[in-house]
Amino acid sequence: MTWFCLYTAIASEFKAMAGLNAHNFQCYLPLLSRKRQISGRVVTRTSPLLARYLFVCIPPEELAVVHNIRGVQEILPHEQEPIPVPACEIEKLQERERNGEFVFRDTARDQRRLRKILKSFRELAILSEQEYFHVN
Repeated sequence: MTWFCLYTAIASEFKAMAGLNAHNFQCYLPLLSRKRQISGRVVTRTSPLLARYLFVCIPPEELAVVHNIRGVQEILPHEQEPIPVPACEIEKLQERERNGEFVFRDTARDQRRLRKILKSFRELAILSEQEYFHVN
């Protein structure tokens, strides 16, 4: 099984993930939590860290199935071939999320920290050919 990065339709990360899970594919959607104070209460909003991107672990011979899943637009390609994502990169993302690195408050310091994290994704060797990631 190999990890691949999928590009989804606008605001369809969860819909695509549900469809992939229905086919028993392992998915990973890194989530961003933003905490802000509204009317004296702290409210947490969760959204995808990487807008329109989702990771799926799938045997390469079953990639054709992914194109038929609602919400999936394409598998990230490089020169017409799907780009495999090293499992160690997915594990690093999952570890960072578990450690609370993707929880932010609406402060200038946290905004700088978020930009730094997103810049590190752009610098991944597997995606350095094109700037795929967009900030919500």
